Amino acid sequence: MLPIIRKTTVIQKYTFDQAVKQTYKIPFPDNEDLRNVKLWGVQSYYGKFEGELVTSLGILIDDPDYQLPLINKDTFQRTFLTLYDKNNVEFLKQCPIIVFQTIQNNAEFHSRKTDCDICERDNKVFTGQFLDLQNSFYELININLKGEYSLVTEFYYSRIDLDAQTKIN
Repeated sequence: MLPIIRKTTVIQKYTFDQAVKQTYKIPFPDNEDLRNVKLWGVQSYYGKFEGELVTSLGILIDDPDYQLPLINKDTFQRTFLTLYDKNNVEFLKQCPIIVFQTIQNNAEFHSRKTDCDICERDNKVFTGQFLDLQNSFYELININLKGEYSLVTEFYYSRIDLDAQTKIN
């Protein structure tokens, strides 16, 4: 029987405290939904620069929980994701988060303009790796931000314990 794929959104609120270029390591918070899971996919979002045209059609402007702005495209392009499995092995090491961006970030649907700076449109998926989210983290390299921002990530997963209960013998 195929596993049931679920989705959960992890929103990390982070305060960047210095206006100098700095590298940040941001761990993921504990999330009860993402314990004892197999990972099948990741999606990520970025916000617009101040002064850029912002629409509400298909583009995530602020995170839904804290109403904080998302990290901008410049920061997004210098953000890397490292994921660990339950055996403390990195199965994804310093991967640019751009490869997991959504197409929503690439188009302003009302004008059909695309963002030519980021053209990654190939869906990236995983093959059911056992995720240890508490050891996983983001690295933001050479960032020049000050203030509170959000990192929004969606995880597509199946629960190992629930899948075992639903299998037909």
